[in-house]
Amino acid sequence: MTEPDITMVKLVEELTSLVERVNRLDGLDKSERKTADTVKAPSLQQRVVEIEKRLGKDFSLPELRTQVDKVEHGLDEAKNRTDDLAAALDSTKSMLGDVSKRLDFAIERARGLVDRVIFLEAHVRRLDRGRTTADLNNWPQECQQWAEIIRAYEQVQGLLPHDDQDDQLRDPIKEYKDKRSEQELFERQALQHARELAHVWVDEIKGYRDHQEAKVKWQHATGKAKKIAFEVETLKGEHDHARKRLDDYQRERDKAKPVEVNAKQAKVKLRELLYDRLAQELDAGKLLPNWFLMLGSVAPTDNHASWMNIAVDVLSYRVLYNVTDQEWILGPNPRGESLARKRRYDDLTAKIKQFEL
Repeated sequence: MTEPDITMVKLVEELTSLVERVNRLDGLDKSERKTADTVKAPSLQQRVVEIEKRLGKDFSLPELRTQVDKVEHGLDEAKNRTDDLAAALDSTKSMLGDVSKRLDFAIERARGLVDRVIFLEAHVRRLDRGRTTADLNNWPQECQQWAEIIRAYEQVQGLLPHDDQDDQLRDPIKEYKDKRSEQELFERQALQHARELAHVWVDEIKGYRDHQEAKVKWQHATGKAKKIAFEVETLKGEHDHARKRLDDYQRERDKAKPVEVNAKQAKVKLRELLYDRLAQELDAGKLLPNWFLMLGSVAPTDNHASWMNIAVDVLSYRVLYNVTDQEWILGPNPRGESLARKRRYDDLTAKIKQFEL
């Protein structure tokens, strides 16, 4: 608030106080006015007029009272409106609670219908003796060979260091480098102040002051450099160990590179074989196995490409890990198995839900 604003506020406060005092005096009789320990009413009224002139016509006491009444009325209306909104909010929350309960009930009913549809689908398949079921359980030797290459890489990958291990090793390396940079900074400062000491005259008053100032700066920089040098030496052992471990990790990854390249090529070849086999079975009008029903009994026409990709991913998983389960599309949850397999399982489970009945 600016100084004029503060002055105006003080004048308004004084005006209100004076009017109250005038009103009190107007209520006293003549004898009481003489003994009252206050300024006479005419003097107070004169001061009121002076303040109103300084404030201007918009700040006369009646106008101020009118404004205050308007503000109080507005506040009352706002409070009433807030109460109405709070009541409406409570009502909305209650309605949302009812909707949530209905949705939960509908979801449970839908799950029950899914189970019934799968049961009926299997029953219809048993009755439809004129159509054969696609053979998606037996695969040629070539598929097994590609799968073996992929499994070999996953075993190697499981032995390689993880990225979080690299991050843990980078922390002491960074700390050492930062501290070393700080040491070099103070060493440069100490060298600069040493040069200044060599070029100032001790036998002159100004030169003496410059000499003393440069000497203090040199002592400070030298002291800091020595202190940090001790800290750097303490951190060096951990830095060297971490640096060596990172280099070892990188050599291990470099050795695994050829295996990784072969595995990537094997994944492409395996997917091509499985895709062609699945497409042939569907083109021949064959029924999909019961365990495939989680993806539907037939390939959808509106999202065919996406469905085929996920179906091939499922077949790759079953071939890669020798899954033969005839009920669940991915077999049992691979708890305790390799991290690569567990990740594949979780990823595919999420994708399958997109097409789940």
